Amino acid sequence: GYDPNYRGPAGDFGQNISPNGVIEYTGSAFPSLQGKLLVVRYGGGDDVVAVTLGGDGQATDISPIIQKPAGLVDPLDITQSPTTGFMYVSWYNERGGENPDQAGITLLRPQ
Repeated sequence: GYDPNYRGPAGDFGQNISPNGVIEYTGSAFPSLQGKLLVVRYGGGDDVVAVTLGGDGQATDISPIIQKPAGLVDPLDITQSPTTGFMYVSWYNERGGENPDQAGITLLRPQ
């Protein structure tokens, strides 16, 4: 059967893009992101996007905040430090290239 409470998707992340890790940003290091959902997009995205939700729970804006920075390939998850508000993105480069099958964690902090 199906869930009678299912109301469809809240947003569209695009074709061949896998939205993986998600957090609601509650830190203080990036004030403009306060209360937004931060989503890492694996595959065609290779980025981190900020999702703004409307009162009805639907996405009103999906904006990249980190676009394919050096060393961030195929991001899988995101978390934030409860003390600093800095974010950490885990990634796994499965596509090969110069550094095949490498993984890591990238720190995101204000410049």
